[in-house]
Formats: sequence, structure tokens, C-alpha cells
Amino acid sequence: MKPRFSDGLNIKKAPSPAMPDTLPALVEEAYRLFAPCPAAFPLAVCTCECCSPEDFQRELLRHPLRQIPIGCLQAYLGSVPLADAAATARDMQHFLPRILEGIVRDEDIRCLEEMQLDKLCCNLPQVWTAEQLGFMHRFARAWFVRQLTAAPDYGNPAAALVMFHHAGLATTAELLDIWTRHAACLPALPAFVETWAALPVGGKQWRQAFYLPADRRDPAAFNQAFAQWFAQPATRAAFHTALETALLENQAPPTKSPCGNAATTGSKTAQRPSEKHGFNEVETPLRRRNQTAPPYSPERRHSRAGGNLV
Repeated sequence: MKPRFSDGLNIKKAPSPAMPDTLPALVEEAYRLFAPCPAAFPLAVCTCECCSPEDFQRELLRHPLRQIPIGCLQAYLGSVPLADAAATARDMQHFLPRILEGIVRDEDIRCLEEMQLDKLCCNLPQVWTAEQLGFMHRFARAWFVRQLTAAPDYGNPAAALVMFHHAGLATTAELLDIWTRHAACLPALPAFVETWAALPVGGKQWRQAFYLPADRRDPAAFNQAFAQWFAQPATRAAFHTALETALLENQAPPTKSPCGNAATTGSKTAQRPSEKHGFNEVETPLRRRNQTAPPYSPERRHSRAGGNLV
């Protein structure tokens, strides 16, 4: 399991009360909404032995949609798409309900969470209807809320943000606003601090903190949206307050914290963060670990199966 920044900060605040989970209903809606979307042989992906050979494609298409095995989804989602992005996206629409079901059920359908939907191309108007895009936005919001409010060892807000960015869904700013509104929740709060701590002091190297390869979908668009959100006074204020409250409730904060220069162990009072300087430098085991690679890069990604670096 990936170490959490909250381990170093002694944040032991209880998770927020469980919220109604709309994701199962959204998965069923996806099966109805995308039922008219066909997929036929050959699929618009590479047919080499490392991707989706023709015999594999025929086997994949023989399975009833709800019964497609996890291994088949892994192979298909990991295949290189052909040059016709629209054709690949239409194929993906056929498989999308089963893919979303796998995501919601935490099935190991692809080694990188960020790339699970990278063939959707939601930015292609010739492929996507307004109703379908509306559904994708609702699913993105529901999935992101789960990342922000689930048990601390489950949610990964940063990976979810990048996943929908690579899907071509224009939802980054909307999801970041949701993150701010859930600042006091776990893992929303530690994930924010961990993202901040992965950056050089005064730096804005967002591509180093997220999986945004230069040859993938416009990393500059994501960088701009995230940098603007991160720099907003309202964002900083929300997470300042949430972190200060978490440290006070724990009553055993460390001697240094991102919210201020000092904190008193065992006391109900702690130094208020500097309004001028914002988050200050903090030294934690996770920060030291991240000197060589950011928390959400492929080099730091562990496979669910065996915990090995991939």
C-alpha cells in the first residue's frame, strides 16, 4: 500500500460520514445509454502479439458485455490505438459500461489508473452526443467525490483528475472545485498536502507531480487549470483551515507542518499559519522518499497484484 502523507503529519481525523454512493446506479445507466453502440471485428487497435491479435479480438467480441473477463479488458485497454481516433472511440463506447464497472469495483483493468480511459476521446463531437457527455461528467463528479471521501488508503484524487483529462473530458476545473469543497475530508486533505509537498519550493513543475507525458493529451491545459486552482487564495484558505483543524483535533501534531512554523505537541493550540508565506517547508518520510520521483508518476506506481513497481 502506498505510504500516505497523513502518516507523517499524524493526521488521525476520522473519515467523513459515508455519503450516498451513486456509482452503481451510474454503471447501470451506462449499460442502458451505450447499449446501441456496437463494436465489430476488426477493432481499431494494433493487432501485434503485444496488443490485440485478431484471434484475441474475436474472443473478446464473443463475450457478453457484462461477462468480459478482467484479463481481456487489460489486454484491450493496453493496446495501441490506430490512427483513426474516432473509430477507436466508438469501439470504446461499446466497452465503456464494462470498463466503468471495473473502475468502480476496483478491478485491475490497467496498471496505470490515469490511462484507463485514454482512448475515449470525449473531445470528438462526431463521436459523442450531448447526452453521453453529460453522463460522463456526472460519472466523473461521482467518482471524484468517492476518491475524496473514501477510506484514506483507497482514494487517489490526483490519478482521477488525470484519468479524465486523458479521456478528453473537459472537467478538470470542475473537479478541482469539488476538491476544495471537500477540503476537510480524508483523503482529500492529505492528498492536497502530498501534492504540494512533491513540488520544489516555489516551483510549478506539475508535469513532475502528475502522469502527463508530453506526447499525450495537451498537458499544458491540465497544468494551467491546476496551477490556477492551486494559487487561488480560496483554495489555500480552505486547506489551511482544514489542516489546522485536523492537527488540533489530533492533539499531537509534529514540530513542523505545512500550515505553520511550529506546533505544540499535546496542546490544543498551535501557531496560526503565516498569511504572507502560506504553506511552509515540511520534512516528512514521504517528502524524502519523493526526492527522486513524484507520488503519482509511473516510477512510484505499485501494481495491485503484488506491490511491485511498474
